[in-house]
Amino acid sequence: MDARSTATRQHQPACLAAPEISRRGAHPVGNRKRRNAHRQHHNAHAGLDTGDIFLQQELRIAPDDTSETLAPRLATAGADLILETLRGLQAGTIEPRQQNDSQATMAPILKKEDGQIDFSRTAAEIYNRLRGFQPWPGAYTKFRGKNLQILKAKPANESVPQSELKVIVDHLVVGCGANTALELLELQLEGKKRTSALDFIHGYRPKENEKLGALM
Repeated sequence: MDARSTATRQHQPACLAAPEISRRGAHPVGNRKRRNAHRQHHNAHAGLDTGDIFLQQELRIAPDDTSETLAPRLATAGADLILETLRGLQAGTIEPRQQNDSQATMAPILKKEDGQIDFSRTAAEIYNRLRGFQPWPGAYTKFRGKNLQILKAKPANESVPQSELKVIVDHLVVGCGANTALELLELQLEGKKRTSALDFIHGYRPKENEKLGALM
């Protein structure tokens, strides 16, 4: 999270060129080299998200945090940071610090298909994408020809063939890339209610060698 001098995406490029216009904004950033990584900030023009930084504050991201659980904490921290920045500017105790634009890259716009799970990725990669893609575009695959949303999951210390769905002592596990596995905790099949993995096992009884992602 940082507070910087910038112009919001609602302002046109002509406004950005006007020297008298300046804005103060708080931006959550996980990597200083990635700009506009949040889908709400993807419509960027030249000159946006590039102003000097006044203050920064680091927030710990818990291993089970998602974008939904992290957002309220970022909002609270951002509000406090804005107030601290304004007080510092008024008192003359804060000096702006220029960003290193040579290290900046633009994050791509998230699309619905980004949520489709690629089981050739490792379990850790899929788990982190699931966390970051909540609530949209989510993380989904196919089960018996229907869309299956994976709502909660965690890496598992099991060995399962890639994309194969396996029941291991009432635990629902799917094989991922690099000989890793993901335990599925909460799911939602197309047209059905959200359910726990155990209820899913009892209701659909996954077959031996059944795979996720297959059309049938």
